[in-house]
Amino acid sequence: MTDPRRPRFDRALSLLRNSGALPALELTLRGEIGRPGGIEADKVTRLLTAHRFPALSLRIDSLGGDLGQAKEIATAIRRKTSSAGVEVLGACHSAALMILSACDYRTARPRSLFTIHNAAFDAKTHPERWTATDLRTRARILEEADEEMAETLARATGGTVATWRDRMGGNLTIDGRQAFVWGLVDEIQED
Repeated sequence: MTDPRRPRFDRALSLLRNSGALPALELTLRGEIGRPGGIEADKVTRLLTAHRFPALSLRIDSLGGDLGQAKEIATAIRRKTSSAGVEVLGACHSAALMILSACDYRTARPRSLFTIHNAAFDAKTHPERWTATDLRTRARILEEADEEMAETLARATGGTVATWRDRMGGNLTIDGRQAFVWGLVDEIQED
């Protein structure tokens, strides 16, 4: 199943690579964003900035993680490539959607899973006591993160910010086929 309005990125990339006209960086991102041994923004951005390449072929399998680090990676993808394609290998949850949205062409399998929810602070990484002032500040930060994510998803899919805010509020997990219907991916690659 493909979106007829979009050219198949993998086919176009393959043809260009085989002709010798287009070297592409191929990169697989697995694990939690922001955790050592997972997807670390400084390592990914260093790799993206160290090499000159016109195209990126990305594969991702992530349960999400640190939104700030996901934004850094997404920004680096947009700045350093003229063309980026991504394949969701299994999961693309939460903050990983920011990385997905930075790519021009997005594919997934029918069984791929996507989780869409509002931003939250992890009690494990923020265990300190909070005052009412601290809580108001953190609430403002979370609202700004939700708005930015909804804007990013609306821009990537052609949807509206209001629709994505509603979906995020539902704390939803969807499969690849629903992600295609919603415009998160451009193509479903059958298993």
